[in-house]
Parts: sequence; structure tokens; C-alpha cells
Amino acid sequence: MASEHQQDASPAAAARKEPSPQEAMRKDSDAGEKIPVRRRRLRPAIALATGFGVGYSPAAPGTLGAALGVAMYCALLPFGALHITIPAVSVALFFAGVHLSSLAEDYFREKDCQRIVFDELASFPLSMVLISPTPLRVALAFAFNRVADILKPFPAGRIQRLKGGWGVMLDDTVAAVYANLLLRLVILAFDV
Repeated sequence: MASEHQQDASPAAAARKEPSPQEAMRKDSDAGEKIPVRRRRLRPAIALATGFGVGYSPAAPGTLGAALGVAMYCALLPFGALHITIPAVSVALFFAGVHLSSLAEDYFREKDCQRIVFDELASFPLSMVLISPTPLRVALAFAFNRVADILKPFPAGRIQRLKGGWGVMLDDTVAAVYANLLLRLVILAFDV
């Protein structure tokens, strides 16, 4: 009898568990139900905010999001004029990220949810602003960016408390500035 009760409780417990956004969307569309307009409109925003699903990784989603930022940075290199291109792209990504992160925080109902990795993706190019790229410098910038994002040196920890996407994006922006400055010091000190 006790096992029947546990079996009955198990589906109820599973029903109470909030499904992931992809599971919820799949269930809505599989059931043939109409998906609310707001939810349909959020699909592209959530896909971008999570780095096309990278944010759902159980291990180091922020690091994977930053790796996407490295890939994006490297994809921009052939366009040249890095002193113009990288800052311009960074500014555009920052403001897009504020909006996307605000939507994603509402969607996930969690402040600076770890599934939101657009901030890591968007902040990496700032780590390389006005620095001539070499493979070693890009690797160092990546490492410095991740350490600064994890440690949240002043004022990143305070800035993260700002409301909505502003806090999500600005703390990573501060981490990128720290990474950029540290990389410049390493370049000066060790001529890398």
C-alpha cells in the first residue's frame, strides 16, 4: 500500500516541478494548444539570451557563453578596423543584452539566472578592445574575463544588483574592463 502511495505522489511531484522553457514550449505545441502570444514572442529572445541553449549546460554555462564570445570576436577579425568594429559591436551587443536579459529574467523568474549567458558572450570582445589580437592574447583575455566575472571585483558585485538587464550586463562589462586592463599590464610587463 505504501508503494502505491509513493507511486501516486511521484507523478504529483513531477507535475509540480516547473519544466524547462523548451519542455514547456514543446508540451504546448505537441498538445495542439495555442501558445500565448507573449510566450511565442519570447522564443527568439530566450534562445539568444541562453546562447542558443548553451546556458542550459549543467557545467559552466557562463564559461561556455564566454567561449561563444571568443568565437564571435574571432569571426569579426577578418572585417578589419578593429579599433572601430569591436567597440561598435560591443555597444550594440550591450544594449541588446540589457533588453534580452530583462526579458529572460522575467521568463525564468530569477535575478541574473545562470541560464542567461548573453552577458558573457557580449562582454568578451570588450576584453580585447584596442589590443592587437594574437592567439595567446585572446586566450589570456578569456581567462582574465572569466576570473573577473567569477570574483566580481568592485564595483561589479554592487552593479549586479541593478534592476533587470542593466545589472546582468553591467557586471560583466566591468569584468571585461578589468580583463582588458590586466591584459594590457601583462603585455607591457612580459611583451606577449
